[in-house]
Amino acid sequence: MFEESGEQSMYYYVVEFKGQIVACAGFHLPENEGKTAGLVWGMVTREFQRRGIGEMLLDFRLNKIRELRPGVSVVLDTTQLSFPFFEKAGFRTTKITKDYYAPGLDRYDMILKPAFQIDRSKLLLI
Repeated sequence: MFEESGEQSMYYYVVEFKGQIVACAGFHLPENEGKTAGLVWGMVTREFQRRGIGEMLLDFRLNKIRELRPGVSVVLDTTQLSFPFFEKAGFRTTKITKDYYAPGLDRYDMILKPAFQIDRSKLLLI
């Protein structure tokens, strides 16, 4: 189940299972420029990881961004622990800042340009 909380240009969603929140994620649309959207905190509880929920939330957010602001690039920052997840979805690393969040925890700035956005829900698997 997705719940939407749109205040100005910030959107946040939760995934529930049997009344318990098991994942959440959001995005923002900067009001002063129309060329980018930014992903914000995406988390899945440990016991629900590796079940496709993170991919589902990412796809949901990317589709919502396309609906609200077609043709924009999507940016995010993450760590070396999760950048491969976004890389699989087509994001490319633009900058790495060592020890940004804490010693040994680097910041990866990433971008998904409109030409590389793939709607996985429309893929035909053979």
